[in-house]
Formats: sequence, structure tokens, C-alpha cells
Amino acid sequence: MKHYWMILGYALVLAAGILLLRNMEIHWLMLRPAWEVYSGALALIFLLLGFWLAPKLNKPPAPAATSEAFLPDGSQLERAASLG
Repeated sequence: MKHYWMILGYALVLAAGILLLRNMEIHWLMLRPAWEVYSGALALIFLLLGFWLAPKLNKPPAPAATSEAFLPDGSQLERAASLG
């Protein structure tokens, strides 16, 4: 019998939460001016566009690929060694 009271208590808390959310939803959709809803939707669109576009714009350029391997110039190395 104790479990039934606990289930009934949870059901009442959930019902009160649903009623509160419905009241807030009606207040938001019916009583608020339409321009706030539209400006909020526009802000959300630009936010999502920024999240999508920022990584594409901030990507560093790829390094240029060279087909030749680096080979040091022996004559320049000898000249530098003789100067130092």
C-alpha cells in the first residue's frame, strides 16, 4: 500500500509540472508580442549559421606540397664553415 502513495505523489508532482509548463506555453505564444518571437527565431538562425560558418572561415591554409626532397647545397655549407 505504501508504493501506491508514492506513485500517487509522483503523479501529482508530474501533473503540476505539466500544468505549469502549459501555462507558460500559453503565456509565451499568446500574450507576447509577435516581434519578440520573430526576432528570437532570427537570432537562432544567425547563431546556427555562425556555428556552421566559423570553422570554415578559421581553417588555416594547407601547406604547399613540394615534389622535390630537400637537399642541402654542399658548396654553401663549406663556405659557411670556412667563414665561422
